[in-house]
Amino acid sequence: MAHSIPPAAHSSPRRTSQPKGVTASLGRDFTENELRFAREYCVDHNATRAYQRAYPNTSYATAATQGYRLLKKPRVAAEVAAAEREHLRATGVTAKRVLRELAGIAFHDPADVFESGIDGAPTPRPWGAIPPRARRVVQSVRVRRKRVEGDDGRAWVIEEIDLRFHSKLGALGQLAKHLGLTQDGAALHELLDALVKRPAGGTEAA
Repeated sequence: MAHSIPPAAHSSPRRTSQPKGVTASLGRDFTENELRFAREYCVDHNATRAYQRAYPNTSYATAATQGYRLLKKPRVAAEVAAAEREHLRATGVTAKRVLRELAGIAFHDPADVFESGIDGAPTPRPWGAIPPRARRVVQSVRVRRKRVEGDDGRAWVIEEIDLRFHSKLGALGQLAKHLGLTQDGAALHELLDALVKRPAGGTEAA
């Protein structure tokens, strides 16, 4: 679902209450269509669709070409960056929060979600008993109920719960890239050696 992007800072002789920002220093070369393109681009990061919304009745081929060219203009790129910063500020998204969520996915313990059943097999805990940090790791939950009848005529309902988690490997890959482990071979080997040498049952450093 497309989110409404708060307008990036804009200055006009007829508007005295606009916040300070990038557009104020760009002069008359910055058109209203370019300003709208910059804001529309922040919605879905698709230059072609953003160009079509900013310049109605434009063909797809023209939008694909001109959208790419607009992104290369310094004044447009600056407005896009300003709009994205404002959007992140308004939604409370920070780099620290994103990294925390990735770390939660990468290092989550399934035991926070499952408990030992009667036969020792993992059984999902009641949803309210799962810690909030573990619930954020769950990608989707599907519950199926079906009625089963026995030979004696008695019937009961069997409940099947399908829990799917966000990819640990994907989260680890993004964290490794952010930390430079994918480029620093020495650091990666050092980490792998530490994992191999760690004694069974050992705990990870906080």
